[in-house]
Amino acid sequence: MYFYVITGVAVLSMNKPPVNSLNLEFLTELNIALEKVENDKNCRGLIITSVGIVKLLLSTSGGGVKLHD
Repeated sequence: MYFYVITGVAVLSMNKPPVNSLNLEFLTELNIALEKVENDKNCRGLIITSVGIVKLLLSTSGGGVKLHD
């Protein structure tokens, strides 16, 4: 997961190929990043995005979904 702040806007880019499945490790990282945003008094907004080609089809899923060719 990538996290950075540019001119008061935080950008959180999920990067857990292939489909950003929501497991405990991923949710823990997400929670830590969201706490950073909450505690940053200079942050006025948040953009959540996904990294990779799959983001066009599916941003997140509830489990480890495997894509088939």
